[in-house]
Amino acid sequence: RRIVVSEPKEDPPPPKEEIKPFKPDTSMPDEVLIYNMGAELRRENQQCYHDFLKCLSLYSDGTLSANDIASILQDVMLTTPTLKKLFQQFKTLIGVKTRASVPISEVDFQGCAKSGLSYRKLPRDYIPPVCSGRTPFYDEVLNDDWVSVTNGREDFTHVKRTQHELAMFLCEDD
Repeated sequence: RRIVVSEPKEDPPPPKEEIKPFKPDTSMPDEVLIYNMGAELRRENQQCYHDFLKCLSLYSDGTLSANDIASILQDVMLTTPTLKKLFQQFKTLIGVKTRASVPISEVDFQGCAKSGLSYRKLPRDYIPPVCSGRTPFYDEVLNDDWVSVTNGREDFTHVKRTQHELAMFLCEDD
């Protein structure tokens, strides 16, 4: 009698799955925007693409605010016209408010609360300029809501000036 030892049969390797490229869901415009930004960045510079993904990760974790991610990505995203357009859409998507540089003199105070003759409360939709270096104490004590507005003419034409005062004012203007 002869004993035949057979080798154990190995399972055949599983068939390799074909990796299909990611296609964004066109019913979700936000997903399409992020995909297009990534694709454009990947074409431009691989390192910028990786930085973009890191920023998205930090933003989704809550580590970065919308303004933080916009300021970090500003330089990376403004290299081509396509990226500029996508970046503006992205900032709108994440809720970055653009600072409108409207001078106080051009703000419409109709319907705003008054305090005395010359103080008006700023409208709710007015976005104040960025102020850096403030501490919580400054936020408590400094006025960010009320402004002094001109009331009529304030050129003081009713005050008579001497010729010496006029000469002095002319020198100061020069």
